[in-house]
Amino acid sequence: MRGPEHLPFSNRKGEGFENRLAEMAAEALGKKVSYTWWAQRRGFVRKTLKAQDCDVISGVPRLMTWWRPPGPITALRTFF
Repeated sequence: MRGPEHLPFSNRKGEGFENRLAEMAAEALGKKVSYTWWAQRRGFVRKTLKAQDCDVISGVPRLMTWWRPPGPITALRTFF
């Protein structure tokens, strides 16, 4: 998510399209969504995904070449 109050992408109320995509993915996997808001700057992958504080990061730039998903889109630890 881009941030807790960053419509049309996401917000705390779950009204953004990234919120909806997260809900759809979780539903397909039989999981529940909970959010960890973290600024997308230096260290955010290390401090969230690699620290196992979260399973999914959305809204990641397509050209973020220094990080690649470790598995297919259906894996829990992935990008969408």
